[in-house]
Amino acid sequence: MTDTYAATFSAVVPVILLVAAVELHQITQKTRERSSALTSAFQEATALLTVRDTVASVQELQAISGQVSLIERNLGNHFTDITRLFYWIWALTAALLTWTLTVSLAWLADDTRGAEPFWPAFCLWTLIWGALVVINLPLVATIAQNRQEIKVAQIYANTMNQATERSPRHS
Repeated sequence: MTDTYAATFSAVVPVILLVAAVELHQITQKTRERSSALTSAFQEATALLTVRDTVASVQELQAISGQVSLIERNLGNHFTDITRLFYWIWALTAALLTWTLTVSLAWLADDTRGAEPFWPAFCLWTLIWGALVVINLPLVATIAQNRQEIKVAQIYANTMNQATERSPRHS
């Protein structure tokens, strides 16, 4: 590894770590907001169904409420699982990049260093991994969350259609 090579990694790695931290915060915030918005919509719809003048029996309303509760739990578990996976990927990435930064700085600080082909390759592959994660993980997170929201919206629409079909206004 040359001094220029190590200095480049020492400058670039903190930038990638910073971007990764910002992206992780954004994914966490979006997940929290989406999950909250969807569960609120289900809770409001359930409250409306129990307040409205419907011909649905108490058992039918309880069944609809049970479906909504099941969806809320599954939705929460899904968002938690996705978020947990992303946290592990970010943690691995941060650990690798931190190690790369440490190796680069140690290289620059040590005048007695010898030629070691492993560290330049390690630094390069870690930087490539970090860049790929920073670029692609937010995209994957958004796609996964949107797919889950579409599934939940379909279930929500079906549940609400069943409830409104029993409404005296629909008859």
